[in-house]
Order: sequence, then C-alpha cells, then structure tokens
Amino acid sequence: MNFLARMERAIEEIVEGIFRKAREATHPVEIGRYLLREMEDEKRISVTRTYVPNHYKVRLHARDVEYLGPLARTVSRELAAHVMSRARRQGYSFVGRVDVEFVADEAAKPGDIRVEGSFVEDDDGGEPDDASRAGLSAEETSRTLISSRGGAGPSNRDLPTGPRLIVRLNGGVERVFPLGGDRVVVGRSSSCGIVLEDAGVSRRHAEIGREAGRFYVLDLGSTNGTYVNGRRVSRQILADGDHVNFGKVAACFKEA
Repeated sequence: MNFLARMERAIEEIVEGIFRKAREATHPVEIGRYLLREMEDEKRISVTRTYVPNHYKVRLHARDVEYLGPLARTVSRELAAHVMSRARRQGYSFVGRVDVEFVADEAAKPGDIRVEGSFVEDDDGGEPDDASRAGLSAEETSRTLISSRGGAGPSNRDLPTGPRLIVRLNGGVERVFPLGGDRVVVGRSSSCGIVLEDAGVSRRHAEIGREAGRFYVLDLGSTNGTYVNGRRVSRQILADGDHVNFGKVAACFKEA
C-alpha cells in the first residue's frame, strides 16, 4: 500500500471513529465513497486539464446532522482532504477551495446519504491553495517566476537603495522591486505591477502603497493570505525590515 493509499485509509478511519457511536443507520465511511463517486460523475474535461467539483453538499437526516454538532467542521475538513488526495492520484484539478457542507434534508431517512457536487470559483478569481491544486505536481506548486510589468524586474545592483520590496526566489536568489509610486498591486496576473507566477498567489493578491508618508500592505481578498512577520493581515503599516509573505512567496520590505 503506497503513501497516498495509506493516507486515504487513515482519513477513513478518523471519520469512522467520529461517527462510531452514531446510530447504526449512519454509514460514515460511505460518505467518503459517495463523495468520490460524485467527483467522478461530474468531472469536466477542458483543453489541458480535467476539472472536478470543489464544493460538495452532503444531504443527511436531520438527526445525523445534529449528531455531528461541533465536530461538523472537523469532519468536513477530513472529507475534503480525502477528496483532494484521490484527485491528486487521478491528476484532476479544482477551480477553487475544496469544501464539504452537511445539510439536513427533510426527505432523507436515517442513514441516507445524498451528495451534490458543484464548481464554485473563489471570489477573487485566484487559484486554490497548494493542497487544492490537485492537478499540479509538487515541483509545479513550489515554482515561483517573478517579473515586473513591462519586463524583467530590476537587479540588486540596479536598485541598491530607496523604498523597495525584496522578493526571495527559489534557491536563495533575490529580486528587488522599487516602490516609487503611491501604490502597486502584487499578484499572478500579468496586469499587476509586480507579477509573482506562483501557484499559491492569487491573480490580484495584495496592494503595497504609501499613505501619509508611510507604506502599507493591503490584502485584496487572496486565497492563501498575506502575512507580515508571520501574522496574517488584512491591512498593515510596514516598518523597515518587515517580512512579508504572499501565500508562500517570501519578501522583505526595505524603506531606505
């Protein structure tokens, strides 16, 4: 049994353990099987990828949903991981975050399981996080290509001083971007002022700007978040030397 198969087995055991004391009519491991069946039934083939649903609505009897109680979110995450694990093995892709929702269905009997899969894109139009990008290999999800609009970014030698963002590339190489204007958008889209072609970066991930003489970073509703010194932020005033992460892409803000 390979690693992914062992992972799937472990997830099934966790889910089954949570439901173990539930009524006999409830079939916990079957939920995972119904999810995988729905994923296969609803897959869509594009030009270069095969997409599968990323939002799953699981309809159960009201008492079965009530039994989940405070564990509903934990079970949901475990089942989502189960779906993503299988999707990776099959080379499938998602259009957004993978989530599983439990719904009480008046028409359901105890033990009934009905699953509805749908495609729900992230609001910001960005890609899901690394775990959700089941169609990409580990090498693809970790690769970061960086450029500034209109050409390659400046080198350290060209811009040694002044307000700047220093982005760390794979292998320890650094690329420096000047922050001379009032604001610049950082993201994966080619329309951004600083382009980070990384799987974990949203198309319009964050904005770096200057207001009343002070620089700030503003998250634009990204999927994987913007972090300053390890803390996820919505908007944060930047100080010289602050470490900024756009998803998993690391950078450093220098003011002088």
